Amino acid sequence: MSSFQVVKHPSEVIRVSADFSMRLSSGDTLTGSPTVSKLTGDMTIGSGTLSTPLVTFTASTGTEGTITTVQVSCGTTNGETLVGMIGILASVAY
Repeated sequence: MSSFQVVKHPSEVIRVSADFSMRLSSGDTLTGSPTVSKLTGDMTIGSGTLSTPLVTFTASTGTEGTITTVQVSCGTTNGETLVGMIGILASVAY
């Protein structure tokens, strides 16, 4: 599983990408419909779009100082399912 953190202002609407390039085998690509799930937090999270090796979604709103945890998963042409975790911090001081 991959993980990283993004910081955004509470009033911003941003695009966030989970990059699976380091997880894909040679010749393997992402396929199917990615799943983007908010696990914790209060941000509004949009659905994911696929453009190998990226799964991209939008994040908006959020309470100052709150981290929203997002799980991103997608299948591959080699039959694997890759999962990434992204923490998005809402902060006015970044």
